[in-house]
Amino acid sequence: MKAAALGDSDALEVLFIQNREKLIRFVQSKTGAQDEVEDLVQETFIQAQLSIQKFQGNSKFSTWLIGISYNIIRNYLSRSVHKKYDFVGGEYLDQIQDTRKTPEQENKAKELMTSLNDALANLPSDSKDMILSISVDGQTYEEVAQRHGCSVSALKSRIFRVRQALRQQMQDHL
Repeated sequence: MKAAALGDSDALEVLFIQNREKLIRFVQSKTGAQDEVEDLVQETFIQAQLSIQKFQGNSKFSTWLIGISYNIIRNYLSRSVHKKYDFVGGEYLDQIQDTRKTPEQENKAKELMTSLNDALANLPSDSKDMILSISVDGQTYEEVAQRHGCSVSALKSRIFRVRQALRQQMQDHL
């Protein structure tokens, strides 16, 4: 790591090779598009190479790479027309049913999301980061534990307590 941060391209290449398969699996899980995976992984490596001096070593290199990749994927998905829209023919449109929610269902869903967002906002920032990293971002317990400087068992206990607190706050809405 230190050699890569100091500009040793061979050391950086070794780090990339060690983390390539994990990064490919992460990108595939987030995009579902096999043909763009290689480009997104390559873009991640390029961005990592450009900012390797900023890596402070507070987390594993793979966790840092996943963070870079997550931002690249988010940007890619927000700009990709084919990811935003599913182009279909007219015969397909004739076969689909109206699955829209009723206004009452929409209001209930909005209330639920507002309550969940409020409950998450009341959490300490490290607890919020832990639960979202595990539940939403799909990071492993090991990665999150390392980033927060605790053991996996301690992280699991904290996640359990956070989930209990969220369930209690959300009890009226479930």
